[in-house]
Amino acid sequence: MDQDLDSDFTPTHNQPTKVLTVKDGLFLNGRLLNPNGIGTDNVGSLTVKNGVIQQWQPGRSIASNAPVAKHDQIIDLQGQWLTPHFFDIGAQLREPGFEHKGTLTSESNAAFAGGFQGIAMLPDTSPVMDSPAVVGLIQERAKHLSLKVWPMAAMTLGLNGTQLSEMFALKAAGCIAITQSRRPLSNNRLALRCLEYIATTGLKVLFYSEDHELAGDGCAHEGPIADRLGLSGIPECAETTAIARDLLMVERTGVTAHFGHLSSARSLELIEDAQQKGLPVTADVALTHLIYDERALLNFNPQYHLRPPLRSNFDRKALLDGVNRGAISISIGHQPQDIASKTAPFSESEAGMSLYDVHISMAKLLIEAEQLNPLAWVKALTTLPAHFLNQTSVGLNIGDQAAFNVISDEVWTPNRQSCCSLGGNIPGFKQSTIGRLSYRVSA
Repeated sequence: MDQDLDSDFTPTHNQPTKVLTVKDGLFLNGRLLNPNGIGTDNVGSLTVKNGVIQQWQPGRSIASNAPVAKHDQIIDLQGQWLTPHFFDIGAQLREPGFEHKGTLTSESNAAFAGGFQGIAMLPDTSPVMDSPAVVGLIQERAKHLSLKVWPMAAMTLGLNGTQLSEMFALKAAGCIAITQSRRPLSNNRLALRCLEYIATTGLKVLFYSEDHELAGDGCAHEGPIADRLGLSGIPECAETTAIARDLLMVERTGVTAHFGHLSSARSLELIEDAQQKGLPVTADVALTHLIYDERALLNFNPQYHLRPPLRSNFDRKALLDGVNRGAISISIGHQPQDIASKTAPFSESEAGMSLYDVHISMAKLLIEAEQLNPLAWVKALTTLPAHFLNQTSVGLNIGDQAAFNVISDEVWTPNRQSCCSLGGNIPGFKQSTIGRLSYRVSA
């Protein structure tokens, strides 16, 4: 999937994807990918009665022989995938303050069209989510959205890294976790005091671990490719050093922590070592770091300016292995930018990609290449992130209210008519790709 920037960006107000309401139906010949319940990874037929999942029958069926009189709706899925709705941790929804990059409506519509049930929103808005008033503003605006948005509170006022926010008040206002996002704290002593305070609230903490002194003004993975391109590098140890420090503080304070956007094999090793010691930690990898590596920078395309930077192919494969083993979840890493932010010189451009509209197509590329197991992919977007969010992945098990995704191998082209995000940095824009959500089933 080549990376063309949306050079003729025009805002749209696309509506979410098609919703199919089923009270009494039979879904034939669907490939059920359900990591925590019936089906697991099998082709079969799903029966819905009174809006509730009643039966799963493995094996292929012939639609013409189906008992038509017993069902209001009979749909032959012809091998399309059925999955639970997805969850995402750490999206940038831009509103309030950056509506020229995206709005709560546009970006939640994109997530809805990408099969998501809920997303945890980062606090780096303007004003920052560091007070109950700002949280209340976002919750009021989110009432009309097509999916659930969970706010995550800023660890420090204004994310300035010097003064702790009022975490108990933020929890009472509805925040589900605390994070400093990618902003630095002024010193390690303050970091320890923050975690001690968070531990008293019972809230979880989300880390994007990076030693900002080691990272400096870098914009690429430190190594031969960055040297060849004349780009300032960010060493792997900028991440691993910070993760090691944060893990030691987690061990001391007892907070439950999630480490977002791991970018290296060594980072994954540190997390798994901590889990083996019994620390209450989980982690994710951004979808981009499963697909691309540092070689994508060779044409200086600012679309590949990401944070953390794309690292080696060895790191990419190690992180893919972590997902396939069920060791880490996937965060989409959705960061819509306006087109001007992505047409600056590489080192001066803004980091990130707008991914909700195309994340299924991107994952399908890895699955077709037999690098990503489809059931592991679904698990990494459902049961694993749901655990951090204190949610349960439901909708496809016997007795559940019917609520699931139907995913096809449709050939389509991301453009301003087919995408919902306002981001001018949608990867593969105007280029044919395969795989998207056909519709969402609800009761």
